[in-house]
Amino acid sequence: MRTFYVIAEKDLFPQYPHHAEWPKQVAYCFEQRLFMLSEGKGHGMGGSTIPQEQIRKPGWLEVLAGAEGLWFLDFIETEQFADEAQFAAALSRKIGPLQTLKC
Repeated sequence: MRTFYVIAEKDLFPQYPHHAEWPKQVAYCFEQRLFMLSEGKGHGMGGSTIPQEQIRKPGWLEVLAGAEGLWFLDFIETEQFADEAQFAAALSRKIGPLQTLKC
């Protein structure tokens, strides 16, 4: 089971039970260098898990930008983390209490 850290999420239409584009959520698995991106809710929900090296492709960048998560690219590319505990501590200092997803 993988642990993903939620790094960004945003919902422009919280009042709608179904929507194809909102909310957007981005999570990151440190151990396997994977991003989990999801959009929508209800019948409109969709998502993907992609390797870190593919996150800069235009479609994925749009989801990351929509969730206000572009800052995370610099965070993982410029910081050096010895292990997941160090990564989680640095991420917590940056965004506050961490939300994780297990899958």
